[in-house]
Amino acid sequence: MVRYFNRILQPGLNNIRENMRKRNTYTMILSSAAVIFISFCIVTVSAFAGPFIKIDSIDAQAEFPRIAVTISIHNVNKSFIPGLDESNILVYEDGYRVNYVKVKDLSDSEDLLYLVFSIDSSKSISQEFLKSICKSAQDIVNSTAPKDKIAVYRFNDDVILMNNFSENRLNIIDNINSIERHGTKTLLYNAIYDSLQILGDVNTKRKAVIVFTDGKDEGSSVTDNDVITFARDSVIPVYFISLESSPSIQTLGRIAKLSGGRLIYSKKHDDVVRMYQSILSMIKNRYVIQYQTISRADGARHQLEVRLNYGNIRDRDIQSFMVQHDILFLNIFRDQNTILLLMIVILLVVIIITLTWFFTHGTKRLKDGSAASTGFFKRAGSENQENLVRLEEDERLREDEAITSHDPSFTYSDAWLMQKVGPDTGKKFPLYWDETTLGSDKDNAIAFNDPAASPHHAKIKCIRDAYYLFDMISDGGTYLNGNKLLRPKILYDWDEIRVGKTHFIFRGSKITRETL
Repeated sequence: MVRYFNRILQPGLNNIRENMRKRNTYTMILSSAAVIFISFCIVTVSAFAGPFIKIDSIDAQAEFPRIAVTISIHNVNKSFIPGLDESNILVYEDGYRVNYVKVKDLSDSEDLLYLVFSIDSSKSISQEFLKSICKSAQDIVNSTAPKDKIAVYRFNDDVILMNNFSENRLNIIDNINSIERHGTKTLLYNAIYDSLQILGDVNTKRKAVIVFTDGKDEGSSVTDNDVITFARDSVIPVYFISLESSPSIQTLGRIAKLSGGRLIYSKKHDDVVRMYQSILSMIKNRYVIQYQTISRADGARHQLEVRLNYGNIRDRDIQSFMVQHDILFLNIFRDQNTILLLMIVILLVVIIITLTWFFTHGTKRLKDGSAASTGFFKRAGSENQENLVRLEEDERLREDEAITSHDPSFTYSDAWLMQKVGPDTGKKFPLYWDETTLGSDKDNAIAFNDPAASPHHAKIKCIRDAYYLFDMISDGGTYLNGNKLLRPKILYDWDEIRVGKTHFIFRGSKITRETL
């Protein structure tokens, strides 16, 4: 029975197995074809759509250590992509990602556009070609925005500035129409160099040099490498418009690429304005990336990579840059924190020097200042000292109202000074007045010739029959019995007073309350 059923079912099972094998084969073929088709589409789109991002220039000198990178970005339709930010643009320096990046869209900038037209007027080009160049330049001038500023150079044996930056379209066109062929040389590289130089003084990111030429150079004092270096250092792109091919097209393309510009050439005049619109779009519709580098100004080359991440678009561009060796102090002054720290250090040094000078010389100058200021301070000091004396005397009288002959001598019926050492040794100076001044100035009650004494050095004041010695803020100080006088002191008989190098002996006849 089993064998019977096997004979009946076996052909059907074989047919099922064969059908399944064929179906698996078809599935594998279709899957492989789908993979190949998808890969082909991806490769085709990538090949014909990219690149989407291009590094136009890298400025590592102007604000080092801040790096400014100008980039151009477009989509599959070659249209500018606006509104990108730090999440769409990633920056890598020497293989390490830069974390803090600032992205600025230049298409939204209100900065003016500065252009320099440099027109070949040598005899290396035909008259017809020159007319075509001039006509193209005029058409470009007419297509510019009203506030765009244009300067015009012509070059042959010489490089001549036809007009500086101007908004006057009629004047610019008249200057272009006046250009004629002449000369035996073509100073192309000199003209580009001068154009870069005049643009270098313009403080804006939106600027470019547009050169109308066949690419031939004869007699320039600079080379194409000089032009490239200057353009890269100045961060100014150089664009070339040529209406016919020439053996120098390759050199022009090299200058344009390395400066961040572009070479556009066509044999049709009608394409020139379209070319300019393409150039204008590249100049205006760009981004500027700024970041702080950790690289040093060591003269070494560094690799910069910028990646684009926008929707389904993934692209990157890589260029190298170099920071020239810098003078140490210039590099220091570029850092604002270092400048602030240096200013603080300088201020502290100035304060220390001022205080040192004041303590060493200022005190003496204050003492020998104007008579009015000196008198003011002396009067103020004397009044304070007199107040102290009165307070001390009142306190003494309250403690001891009656004075007997057994008390120490401090009051006298009359008193005088006798010069012990000085120009008038042995001379007696009676103290007749309530206040007697001593010093080298002649208006003192006791004046004497002593260079070491101040003009108004000291004074003796009689207060309630007691004589007090005061120092009048003298330079050398007043000494009583060999001790420097720091506050008013009562004078006793035979006290020795030194003023400068002159010595006096205080004498007085004693009196007590009992005899009054």
